Order: sequence, then structure tokens, then C-alpha cells
Amino acid sequence: MERSSGSVFDSVDGESHGTCTPRCPGRRTHYHLWRLRLRWGPWSPYLTQRALSALGAPGRTFLPHRDEGYGLSSSAVHRFSCSGTDLLLTVDNGINARAAVGLAQRLGIEVVVIDHHRIQEQAETTAVWSDAFCGAGLAAMFAWALALKAGWNDTKVERMLSGCSQYAAIASIADCVPLLDGTRTLTRLGLAELSRSRHRGLQELLKASCTDPPRPDSRDVAFGVAPRINAAGRMAHPDEALVVFEAALDEEVARKSVDRLNHLNLERRRTVKLHFEEIVESVGANIPAGLVIYCEKSPKDCRPLGEQMCREIFGSQHCARPVDNSRSSSWIRKKRRRRRPNRKFAATG
Repeated sequence: MERSSGSVFDSVDGESHGTCTPRCPGRRTHYHLWRLRLRWGPWSPYLTQRALSALGAPGRTFLPHRDEGYGLSSSAVHRFSCSGTDLLLTVDNGINARAAVGLAQRLGIEVVVIDHHRIQEQAETTAVWSDAFCGAGLAAMFAWALALKAGWNDTKVERMLSGCSQYAAIASIADCVPLLDGTRTLTRLGLAELSRSRHRGLQELLKASCTDPPRPDSRDVAFGVAPRINAAGRMAHPDEALVVFEAALDEEVARKSVDRLNHLNLERRRTVKLHFEEIVESVGANIPAGLVIYCEKSPKDCRPLGEQMCREIFGSQHCARPVDNSRSSSWIRKKRRRRRPNRKFAATG
């Protein structure tokens, strides 16, 4: 973990990951939680915000639309600066956002990164990083460290961890993180907590997603809960998934928000199926050794799903991806440089 002098964050020693906790600054701190473009759900920032609110530091959560791109951007930093943000926490992204983090620091915003992605060009700031957890898992560990630093008793810490673990369990399974060691323990605790959760939003989500809602398992999460949350970011806006988690006590809001996720998930499935059938028809029976597929009208966030289906049908040795017009040429050149000897590529569409 990178440590910065004069920070409003004091470092706390961790075993396998860095953690940090805020001091009491001389003035009220306005912070923003930034989440990577939604793919596997809003639980990371929601979990972090809940923990910080319990510690007396309520803040604002911002979930970018998919068209705003991946990771922390300079435009977002300027937006936060204009709103009076003093502290920015990036959850599940930011470890490589050197330029955006540097801009935030020049504008007087302190940045804390909570991320699990591979480090390529590390941002110079306080970071909570481990590749053994997903973003929500690290957020749970971060919350745990904050609670201990705040002097919470064991009962209060246990109650907080129980609440965090159910979101971390969903995220760990959805993000396909290896369920080993700490992640495995956190997921087991979370699934047990889900089975007795009184959270209205989660109850409605489990009813819609699980074969046996009182006893959800990893398969229910992977093939029921995760696709519904995923559909919000792919087909609409991630805020529509966040509403489910914020409806802890309101049964009517919870029901309507889950109904909306069900609708978006069905729309996603129909869209992917339609475009995949078009791909199969265009390819025909004679499948080349390598394959690059161009689909101008394929929805941006449905393309990875189409790629996965192509690999399953055409075989893992084929390079298949629906790409848009702006990326197709560079992607094909890149794949051609990596191809095996005597492998041919055919572009269809």
C-alpha cells in the first residue's frame, strides 16, 4: 500500500492486503465513491458507503454509465472538484488511473483506491489492493479495518461484517473470483447471511432468482442474481440495480425495482440471442480456423456475451468477437500478430 504524508488517512497494518482509516479532519470531509463502469453490480460502493455512514461519514455514490468508459476519468474528477469533494474513493478500479488520480490530487482531492485488478501503471496514492478478493470483498475488508480502528466492540463489528458479507458473497461469485482462503470464508458467511436476510430488496431479488429462496447457493447467485444485476448496466443504467440495495425497508420499491431488473434481464437475453443467431447464420457451415466477426448494430455491452457464446459454439481455438466499426481494424491487426502459423482469418458480417 502506498502511504502519503499528511494524509487524512492513517495506515492500518493488514495481513494480506492494505487497509486504511480516516482521521478526524479539521473540517467536514465531502467524499465521493466512484465505481467502475457497472458490469457485476453496485455492491462495492454501496457496501463501502454503508460502512462509512455507520462510522459517521455519509457520502455520495456515483455509478458511471457504460458510455462513460472504464475506470476513473478526468472529466469525472473535474465534476467532483466542482461539487466540493475533498476525498474520493474509487472502488473496484483506479489502481492504474495514474493521470486521473494525479489530476484529483492537484485539485486538492485526496484519493483512496480500493481495487483488485492487475497493476500496470500504479497511481501514486493510498491503495487497498489484493488479487485474492473481488472489489466488494476488499471493500468488506476495508470496512472491517475502519470499524476496528474506530474502537467498535466485537458484537458491533460482527454485525457489520455479517451485513457486508452478503454483498461480498454475491460479488465474489458473480466476478468469478477463485473461492479460496479469505474469499471462500467470506462467501460462505455471506450465503448464510443471505438466507436469513431481512433486507426487502435482497428478499425480492432472491425470490425472483433462486429455486429455493430461503437457501440460496452459489448456482443461484451465478445464474440468477448476477445476470439480473448485470443487465442493469448492460441495457440501461447501473443506478437501476442500486435501487434494489437501497430498498432495505420499502417492500413496494423493492418489488418494483426487482421487476425492472427482471425486464432488463429478459431484454438482454433476447438481444444476445438475436445477434448470436445472426452471427451463426452469417458464418455458415464452413468455419475457418480463426474468426473475427463484425456486427455494426450489436449493443456495446452485449458483445462480450456474444463472444463467449461464439467460443462455446465454434470452439475455444477460434478468435470470435462482435466488434464495432471504430475498433474492428485495430483488433484484427492485433489478433493477426498473435495468430498461430498457417491460421487464416475471415471477416464476416
